[in-house]
Amino acid sequence: MNSKSLPITISPIICYLHQAHQLCIVLTDEKKKTWFYNNYAQIYSRDKEIDLKFDFLSYDGKYARFPCINQNWLTRDFFFRTKLNLIQFIIDCIDQGVYCEIVVDEYYIPSKVNYLKKTYPHQNLIYGYDKDLQQFKIVGFNQANKFTEMEINFESLEKGFVHSPWAGVGFFDPTTDIEYTNSDLEVNLPLLKKYLLDYVNSTNSFVHYRPIDAVFGMDTYQLYKKEFLETGNSDIRPLHTFWEHKKHMVSRINYFKETGILTVQDDLQQRFVSLEKNFFVLRMLIMKYDIKNDRTILSKISSRLDVLIEEERDLLGRFISLL
Repeated sequence: MNSKSLPITISPIICYLHQAHQLCIVLTDEKKKTWFYNNYAQIYSRDKEIDLKFDFLSYDGKYARFPCINQNWLTRDFFFRTKLNLIQFIIDCIDQGVYCEIVVDEYYIPSKVNYLKKTYPHQNLIYGYDKDLQQFKIVGFNQANKFTEMEINFESLEKGFVHSPWAGVGFFDPTTDIEYTNSDLEVNLPLLKKYLLDYVNSTNSFVHYRPIDAVFGMDTYQLYKKEFLETGNSDIRPLHTFWEHKKHMVSRINYFKETGILTVQDDLQQRFVSLEKNFFVLRMLIMKYDIKNDRTILSKISSRLDVLIEEERDLLGRFISLL
């Protein structure tokens, strides 16, 4: 076989790749969309974590188990010690229907924004290959920082793997029995309701993740203001995650209405759309601040966020009453 591609789609949640890559696989199956809309409703952060981040929380904890996916990881040292041929190993995985996630230094990868600029070890999802063209088909962030499909030649991939400060290969088997992955493909409105009540009340009902300094739900906004806006940190990821949370809520309502799972009033639906658009504006404002370094923009984000928090609390209260 000279070429092969496994099913792939572009995940609507992309801020952190431990979410995005497996969603690119899961969401190719229409039957798994219900699982997607049952989840991704709670957000967490930590007040004292070194790499402070805001991310989705699942009943499994920080790192969700995805339906029908079994994952494993091999370090670069394993390949060196066993003298495994990296390129052939990945091709064999694809031939067996297994996706590969590889960490490479993107300094060596022509389609990346850091190509020949700076060292940047990062994950990329491999879903296909073409031996004639000597290329792998991957999903990742391109030179324009767009999360999309692209190609990478065998030589560049191997060079980025060998010379990266750290590297390894993960693989995702999407044929695992669903019971093994602790997942459920049925509509689970009680689970969604628990997530959303936790989110609104800034609590966590699940035992898998309970560090003392953890912050949940709507309290994460205040942590963001303290650690990012008040310090002038222009990192886009927190606001991007907040926006993805609202975008997913809009998508969830659309899906529930289209499939007849839930009846949602048109005015409530449109107010969620408006909320999502307003969070997108905040995301764009933080990008503007990163360019202009004008701290009045941060004040504008903070004051607008206060208004949107109360709007969201009201909308979620109405939506939860429907569950």
